[in-house]
Amino acid sequence: MVNFKGERDPNQGLESLVNRYFHSLFPEFPESNTVLFPENRLFKTKGPEGYEGNGVCGIPDALMLLFRPDKGGAFSINLIEYECYGQAKYRAVDRFNYLNGHIIPQLIRFASAFSVVADKGMRDNTVAEWTDKLMKADNQR
Repeated sequence: MVNFKGERDPNQGLESLVNRYFHSLFPEFPESNTVLFPENRLFKTKGPEGYEGNGVCGIPDALMLLFRPDKGGAFSINLIEYECYGQAKYRAVDRFNYLNGHIIPQLIRFASAFSVVADKGMRDNTVAEWTDKLMKADNQR
């Protein structure tokens, strides 16, 4: 058992450890057809206009580009989200509030940025911005 202080703690944080050992932890995503982008702050999303969470951004913990030869050579972009309650949230009510007040709204913001029911202009803009950021991040490797 590993005791995590939180998600981003530099010494006992889940995010940096999982990013570092991602392919060993998840062998179903081999390095041969994936690229992991742990530069998460590049990939912020905002809620759409009129959405209750507008102006609040979500930041994934990592992004993974997956080449799918089984799907005709398509690429898929996967938002990676590592969540742990850490030592600060040991009561069930704290975990419940964190799940419903932080995790689920963040996942909804991510989904709304790419949803087919979202504003086409917003979705197209997000896709274009993220494509550009992925290309720049990959060139810096």
